[in-house]
Amino acid sequence: MWQMGPTFFKCFLFTQLTVGVLKFQELRYVHEELIKQKSAFQSRLQDRDSEISRLRNQVFACCGLYYVVTTAYKSDAISHRESETFAQHVHILMSMCLQAVFVCCKYVGF
Repeated sequence: MWQMGPTFFKCFLFTQLTVGVLKFQELRYVHEELIKQKSAFQSRLQDRDSEISRLRNQVFACCGLYYVVTTAYKSDAISHRESETFAQHVHILMSMCLQAVFVCCKYVGF
């Protein structure tokens, strides 16, 4: 019958140690990759947040301007001749507002 001597145990321990070291190196590599991905995601999230803030400010500015313009129109401060030009401007302003809202919704994920 075959006997296990000290050489067998040394080889066995060496093999187990090698496997453990390789698994540790693999886990360290995966950890480093996850940290890189986390940093990239945080950067993208920060970029999107700033873009959303910029677009939100544009929407509020357009809505405020629209309110001012419609208030002036309702108060008959504009003559009949200017009302056609005014209507065109309001139409352009509303299309800009809707476009800004659409872009905001796209970035937010709606």
